Formats: sequence, C-alpha cells, structure tokens
Amino acid sequence: MAMIFLAETAPKLQTLAELAERHDLEGIADLAHHLKGAAANLAGEALALAAFDLEQAAAGRDPARLAIVHRELQAEYQRFRKALTDFLGKQRTR
Repeated sequence: MAMIFLAETAPKLQTLAELAERHDLEGIADLAHHLKGAAANLAGEALALAAFDLEQAAAGRDPARLAIVHRELQAEYQRFRKALTDFLGKQRTR
C-alpha cells in the first residue's frame, strides 16, 4: 500500500495545484478528501489533518485560507514521503 500511495500521490498533488489555479473548489475538496483517507490508511495523521484542513477551506470558499493550507499540505506530504521512503528502505535491508 505504501508504494502505491507514493506512486499515486505526487501526480494528485500536481492535479491539486492545477485545480487551485483554476479555483475549482469542488475539485479541491474532492481530491483533498481522497488524500485525507489515503494518508489516514497509512497512519499519516499530520498529512491527513492537512488534507482535512484543505477540504474544509475549499468547502468554506476561503481563498486566503486555501492558499495557506495548500502550502501546508505540500510541506506535510514531503515530510511524510521522506518518513515513508526511509521506513521502506529499512524494510528492504532486513
């Protein structure tokens, strides 16, 4: 599951950026909801929370908050991706 998450999430974040450029709030909320669930399935609590915050900002139609939370989500993804790849690397060496 972790490998699938890593493979699928980077393109989804690119799509999220494109949705943000188009101000597609419904699309952002839908994709953030999906990311929230995927992160939660892998115990990525901070990433799931950032996705939830983005989903709420999109649903609340708050463009200023949306931009801030989008950056937070991207940063949290980078942290989680590093932790996950480090973990997977350690599993391979066992």
